[in-house]
Amino acid sequence: MSDRARTCVFYSVGRRYADVLRAVRKHEPHARITGVVPHGYPITDDERALADEVVETRRDRYSLRNPAALWQLVADLRAAHYDGFVITFDSPKLRILAALSKVPGTALVTMDGRVVPIRPAIAATLAGVVVRNAWGRLVYAAIWLAVHGLRVSSTPDSGTR
Repeated sequence: MSDRARTCVFYSVGRRYADVLRAVRKHEPHARITGVVPHGYPITDDERALADEVVETRRDRYSLRNPAALWQLVADLRAAHYDGFVITFDSPKLRILAALSKVPGTALVTMDGRVVPIRPAIAATLAGVVVRNAWGRLVYAAIWLAVHGLRVSSTPDSGTR
C-alpha cells in the first residue's frame, strides 16, 4: 500500500477533463489521482496519462429521480476511502455529492485552473439553492409586472422630430 494521498477527480460534463486532471496533478504532484468517470466515458490517452487510475461509475448519469443509484454512487465513493475529492464546477449538486461522500479534503478546480479548497455543507448548500430560487422568482415577477403593467404609448411623441 502506498503512502501517497489518494485524490478522486470527479468528472462533470462541460469541462475538458484533461485540463482538470492537469491542474490537480500540478497542485498535488505526488498524489495518486483517480479519475472517476461516467460509465462508457471514452477516456483519451491524454487523460489516461494524467490519472494514475480511472474508475467508471456504474451508470452514466445520476439524479434525485433515482435515489437508489445516487446512494450507490455515494457508497462507492465512501468505500474507496479517498483522501481528497475534486469537483470541476461549483454547483449545488456536486457540493452535496462531495459532502455525502465524506472525503476529508474537498477542492474545486476553477475555470482558470486553480485548485481551491471548499467546505461542502449540505444545509448551507440547500439554503443557497432556496435563496437563489426565491431571488430568481422575485426578479421574474418584477419583470413580468413591468412588461404587463406599465403603460407604453403607441403614438410618437409630438415634441420630437
